[in-house]
Amino acid sequence: MIKKIIAVAGLAMFSQITNATPISNSASGLASPLSTITFNEHVLAADAAVTNEYSDLGVIFSPNLYYSAQTGFPNIDGNTLTNFTDSGSGPSVFQFSLNFLASQTDAAFAMVSNGSSWDFEALLGGAVVETFSTLVDTSALDFFGFTGISFDEIRVTSSVEDFMILDNLQIGNAVPEPTSMALLGLGLAALVVARRRVKWA
Repeated sequence: MIKKIIAVAGLAMFSQITNATPISNSASGLASPLSTITFNEHVLAADAAVTNEYSDLGVIFSPNLYYSAQTGFPNIDGNTLTNFTDSGSGPSVFQFSLNFLASQTDAAFAMVSNGSSWDFEALLGGAVVETFSTLVDTSALDFFGFTGISFDEIRVTSSVEDFMILDNLQIGNAVPEPTSMALLGLGLAALVVARRRVKWA
């Protein structure tokens, strides 16, 4: 009985890995995000470096991105983040991370580039848990991210040091710590052990 309960708890945790799905070249990203950051929530100066300005919404950017008003691309409109400055005053950033203040199971964002290859990595505690590479252009299929896996960081890297524009960051469910199924399994196992001790006392 105990082995069965522990197995169920283990399967619940393992299912988070087996259900992992990269979101690549999607037209809409998450089906039902809990929140979407449009970067209109806090209006900054043009070309301002963006790091923790949106931390109250659950995300920090590192090393930094830049604040910019952009239009003319699908799912990209109004205030956005870029890896370059319009004025050329700051260094371009060809690898950056979205660091979430709580572990997530789902997150996606709209991003356009010049038809070049980009790498997307989901990390948890600094360890890569899922990754994919794809071409990123200016089509309407411009949402990228991860779903069905626990992570607290998405790292994005340009394979050829290209430019990009990012908008509409969708955030799904935060991960309960620890998962409720694991707690249930451990609780039931403890109950069975306690009852057996009483029975044989």
